[in-house]
Amino acid sequence: MDIAKDMEKYCPHALFLDVANPMPRVVTAVNEYTKIKAYGFCNIAWSAPDGYKWLASLINRNKEDLDVVTAGLNHFAWLVSIKEKNTGKDLYDEVINAIATREGREFKVMRKWLKEYGLVPMGSVDHHGEYLPYDSDIEYATKPPYHGDERERAEALKNLKDVAEGKVPYDVAFKMLSWEHPVDLAVDIFKKRNKHHDMINLPNKGFIEGIPDGRIVEVPVDVIDGDVIGQKIPPLPQRLTQTLNIISDVHELSAKAAVFGDIKLAEEVIELDFAIPDKEKAKKALHDMIRNHIDILPQFT
Repeated sequence: MDIAKDMEKYCPHALFLDVANPMPRVVTAVNEYTKIKAYGFCNIAWSAPDGYKWLASLINRNKEDLDVVTAGLNHFAWLVSIKEKNTGKDLYDEVINAIATREGREFKVMRKWLKEYGLVPMGSVDHHGEYLPYDSDIEYATKPPYHGDERERAEALKNLKDVAEGKVPYDVAFKMLSWEHPVDLAVDIFKKRNKHHDMINLPNKGFIEGIPDGRIVEVPVDVIDGDVIGQKIPPLPQRLTQTLNIISDVHELSAKAAVFGDIKLAEEVIELDFAIPDKEKAKKALHDMIRNHIDILPQFT
């Protein structure tokens, strides 16, 4: 638990993470196995750095005129509702009709998943595909999708540590090149601002029905006087809820296996994971990676 001690040293009260695909597993580990309250920040469901502009353009609207709700899991969010702000008019059918008439690989996959899961996927389908069985219409990443180069990442980490230790003003943390800024939420909490965030990853407290409380889910939140209050989502289609639960199981058990060095539990995760087609090769790779990195994974000895 040395990692947990380091986290508590630098972030004694709260931790705000933007770490892409593994984020729910990290947020799970921090919340369940340390005294730190952690939130995850990822705007992939926007599909771009400028809010729901892409979604609005799909139905020839301005994003400022729309009330949009997306929810699910990190990199696996779904369009729950889309309405006109002024009139409350439901625009979901317009989105479905637009998807039905568009050409291209992305829209082909969206139509396929709309039929299977009952909702429109939000964000790149290639991100969703990270959690599902292999699909020839998905473009899978062949190298780590890093934000910035190694020097930039090292500088950002140093800045965050310096802020946590009070060596530099907190606004240094805003000097990140990525369009995702998890520090925004931290500042809203610290300054007790009242502000809405379209998507934050946090422990479920009945926000998404059918997913156990405590599991890390992605929902809209409102910060009110420094408290982070998640939005309760209407019941999701049964097939989608079942899939979210299994992916959530993978996150939960991955965190537990890593914290306690439980290789058997890690193998169970491989069996559960939709995205791993060859289970035996994956288990061999798991053992090889642990053996070759045992110096930083002493819990597995």
